[in-house]
Amino acid sequence: MSAAVMPSVAAEPAAPVRRPDQILADNVKAAYSACKGCGGELNADAATVQKLVKRLVREHSQHKTFPLSAENAEQALYGPPGSVPKLAGANNPPPDVSFRDADGAEVYRREVKTFSGTATTFAKQFEDYGKKLGYRGELYVQVPAGTDVRALMDALWAKNTSDARLARYADVYVAFHDEGGRRLGLWMMGARGMGVPG
Repeated sequence: MSAAVMPSVAAEPAAPVRRPDQILADNVKAAYSACKGCGGELNADAATVQKLVKRLVREHSQHKTFPLSAENAEQALYGPPGSVPKLAGANNPPPDVSFRDADGAEVYRREVKTFSGTATTFAKQFEDYGKKLGYRGELYVQVPAGTDVRALMDALWAKNTSDARLARYADVYVAFHDEGGRRLGLWMMGARGMGVPG
């Protein structure tokens, strides 16, 4: 009796590694589609917006010395055109805000954080946050006015010494804002040295 021959299964081709400039272009386009004043929309009535802002502020202010501002909470609710923000709620897995299209499919994801620590602490914490976000989406980060956000990113990139290690963060980007909601830059976790200041 001869052994059955199993048909060979072609291996799934590996996705090509994107160049840093491609990562920057792709992520900036995605982020700007969901940014207040850049193309994003806030698709909720005034009463719903106030309720969602209060929830985000409450969830990001417990046990913290640097609470989320109402301005940043509202800006975090802006998503791609036609999408509606849905909050995960306290103690639920990321993202904090999932933007859904008319069919209920997620079209954008945003995790909201406040940070007022050192660059070394930033590198450790935000590596973990990128992982929890499923290595895709935006980390919306409120930092104190005057923070050198490039120094924070430099510490994160320095902690990840190999480009191969950084590659897993190719679809995670950090949008920094001060307490008043002023944009301080959009930086690519997975593309060393790449970002859009201010």
